[in-house]
Amino acid sequence: MIELQVRGVRGHLFTVCLEAQSELHPKEVARELNEVLEQGEWVSVVSRCDMLPPENVLVSTAMYALRAYASGSMISRGVEIELLLYLLGERNVNKVLSLLASSPSKLLGLVCLTTRDPMGLTRKLESFAASRGFKLRKYEEGGWVDFFAEYLGVSAVSRDLLYERVVGALRARAALLCLTAQ
Repeated sequence: MIELQVRGVRGHLFTVCLEAQSELHPKEVARELNEVLEQGEWVSVVSRCDMLPPENVLVSTAMYALRAYASGSMISRGVEIELLLYLLGERNVNKVLSLLASSPSKLLGLVCLTTRDPMGLTRKLESFAASRGFKLRKYEEGGWVDFFAEYLGVSAVSRDLLYERVVGALRARAALLCLTAQ
């Protein structure tokens, strides 16, 4: 869990995986989750948990989304979508959702951001999962680098260099989106 502060708004960011016996559609899970979340609690749902970057990479995305929220300059209607827009550095909501949240899966990824008590959001997620026969699993870094390298058209001679280039490209795209959204 990472604590962050932007324009006087303090938030907490964490990732978790949602596991089910059968495939779940990210958009349906997101809709159901929104019914139990309170103002100041947001959860972005992606098709596969292994496509999520780790929290230390997502923190810049979360800061830009929180900044847009605090300044009233969001591109989308919700912070949960804003997180995904800044993750890809894209303005097109449909493009982002089709890439990150269109395929059913047994192991969805959740990017959680809250300006409230983070343990309260964790308890809500646990209750949500238990009431539907799902399990929450700790995030484990997976093939996200390859996923984003392919999307961004980034290559490198070594794994470490590929990681650095992908992270740099994601952060640069988020910064550019922030500048163009003002």
